Amino acid sequence: VVNALFRSLPGLGNVFLVSLLFWLIFGILGMQLFMGSFARCDDEDIDAKAECVDGWVNETGVAMAWDSITKSCGPTPGGASYAHSAFTQAQCTGTFNSTVYVERTWKSDDMNFDNIFLAMQTLFEMSTTEGWTAVMYNGVDSRSPELAPKRDHNPPIAFFFVAFEIVANFFILNLFIGIILDNFARLAAESADGSNGLMTKAQVMWVKTQRRLQQQSEPTKADYYPEDQTRKSVYKIVEREEFDWFIMAVIVANALTMMMEHYNMSDAWTDTLLGLSIFFAIIFTFEAAAKLYAMYPAAYFSSRWNCFDFFCVAITLIGFMAGGGGAASVFRILRLARIFRVVKKLTGLRMLFNTLIISLPGLLNIGALMFLLCFVYAILGMNLFGKVKFGENLNEDANFTNFGNSLLLLLRMVTGEAWNSVMYDCMIDTDCDSAADCARGECCGNDGAPLYFITFVILGTFITLNLLIAVVLDNFSNNKKEEGTNITDAHIEDFAQAWSKLDPHATGFIPCTRLVSLLKLAKTPLGVKGTRLSRLGILRFQKNLNLHVESNYLHYHDVLQAVTARAMGINTDALPHDVQIALETGKVKAKIEAEKKIQMNAKARGSTAPMLQITHGMTGADGEQLTIEQLYAVQRIQAAFRGRKARRESQVRAEEERAARSKAKAEMILSHVKNIFVEVEENERRRQGGALLGRRPGATDSAMVVLRDSAQGSEIEEPDNDSARRSPGSSI
Repeated sequence: VVNALFRSLPGLGNVFLVSLLFWLIFGILGMQLFMGSFARCDDEDIDAKAECVDGWVNETGVAMAWDSITKSCGPTPGGASYAHSAFTQAQCTGTFNSTVYVERTWKSDDMNFDNIFLAMQTLFEMSTTEGWTAVMYNGVDSRSPELAPKRDHNPPIAFFFVAFEIVANFFILNLFIGIILDNFARLAAESADGSNGLMTKAQVMWVKTQRRLQQQSEPTKADYYPEDQTRKSVYKIVEREEFDWFIMAVIVANALTMMMEHYNMSDAWTDTLLGLSIFFAIIFTFEAAAKLYAMYPAAYFSSRWNCFDFFCVAITLIGFMAGGGGAASVFRILRLARIFRVVKKLTGLRMLFNTLIISLPGLLNIGALMFLLCFVYAILGMNLFGKVKFGENLNEDANFTNFGNSLLLLLRMVTGEAWNSVMYDCMIDTDCDSAADCARGECCGNDGAPLYFITFVILGTFITLNLLIAVVLDNFSNNKKEEGTNITDAHIEDFAQAWSKLDPHATGFIPCTRLVSLLKLAKTPLGVKGTRLSRLGILRFQKNLNLHVESNYLHYHDVLQAVTARAMGINTDALPHDVQIALETGKVKAKIEAEKKIQMNAKARGSTAPMLQITHGMTGADGEQLTIEQLYAVQRIQAAFRGRKARRESQVRAEEERAARSKAKAEMILSHVKNIFVEVEENERRRQGGALLGRRPGATDSAMVVLRDSAQGSEIEEPDNDSARRSPGSSI
């Protein structure tokens, strides 16, 4: 912020010279038109300068007022001189009749064109839109230096003041904003570009996205599903999209109900609003209770939004129990925080809310710079105007009597509220003590007040406050550009959900071998879900990631950076060296914190988180760095080799099994045939009896020889099932 301010100084100097030129032109023109014409006699009955002589007796009723500086009772500021130190603050009331002889004086108003310096001071005050209409009306009423202004004497002259406001306020002073915005945006771009201007716009946007994701995007735990069927049913209800929108509608209705309160409500209206508030509180309490029942406290409070909802419900119940009074009002105000849940659902509102959150560091820096400026000017104001007599605008509420009041008055002046009126009160030179040792609250003003107030308005209002606009606009512009890219927050959320399915405990690590599974779970453009890619296509996808591997596990930010770079067409090796180092440093810090968290969770009592065995320093055979596509290719080669080996072993086992089956079948057939011959022989013996001895020998023996030879052939060869079935018949 300070660098942007210093970078803007040359441009601001040029704008100041242009402004000075226009003020000089309009100042000279104003002198020709109004020099001396804003003067009038303090006696309203006198219309001409020549008649404004001698004096008159002024009899008025003056209101009494307590002077907190002198601790005395006197008239209101601007009244006649009167004071009673014997009065107390309680007695200082009412009015008194003042009879004073007043000498007539012919004097110009504070804002006038009597000389070039007063003219340019008046024009500067008008450019801040403070009191410019009063000056315009004085110009319309002005007649000549010898005559007092008369109402609506010259209405067309108002175009002079309108023209100056258009030129000075709408154009020239807005150049201050333009210069500051331009230099701030340029400095922010150079900061994102490593201050060397070597990156393209796409690279700058990608680097900004990565820095934001390293701060905000974290792996989330997998969706919790209770095992109990009743709890699971309740969980499915409270996690439905329709249920969320119903709660959003109730939140909006609750806010509208709170808006309907007003002063002096009737009893019926009060009871109606109270009943609606109780009804909404019951709904919110039921929502929290249902989620607690379905998810158990551990899973419920792991979500920040659930913690926020529980806080709002607790505040609501405490507010009802507190009843009426100031404490109950505070609790009722805190109930309005529930409206922030709408941010989670509405994309446009979420972008604006993110802009505010991202702008907070810059706004804090500008706030610190503003406080430093006010601190210096407050101390200076105490020394210059701490003893000045009060007037109409320099009063008990706005003064430089102490540091607190000075700081508060300067903060009011930053907004442009009546800063010039306070300036003129600090220049008082009548009815005051001009001595150096004057009492506090009785001193005259300082002629250097215009320099003090004008420089503060320039530094505080025109420059520092415009830095606030620069910061907010720069972050809003960046968010709009990020929304316009092909990578949105919805894609990041989808990637985080896909990651949670492989890393349900949100450790931040997955095995290198699970990257393909992750890519198949994530939608395009960060993944390949919904597309039909071959193994070669997936290999090419991983090659384009340019993801280097140094351990057996991949970290969340490593993969997220790689897939976003591929989706946006960014070559990370082409980035400036310092930018690469900054991004790598952020990833290393995230890895170290994730590993520490894993160790802490594993050691915690009752924890179910796994203890990952992460091995660092993985390199190739020659010590070269490995890439994810090389691991995938090796994995596919090993898988192919194992598959081929398994197929060969399966073929050998199948051949052995076929041989064993063939041999078993042949033996079974041979045994069966032998049994048949045995049965035939036995039948023949029983049928022929003794005639079997007279049978021709050799017939049965030759059949047995043929059968034996057939069986031996079947043992040597491996006939198929059909030949095995035919061989017994052929032998027979």
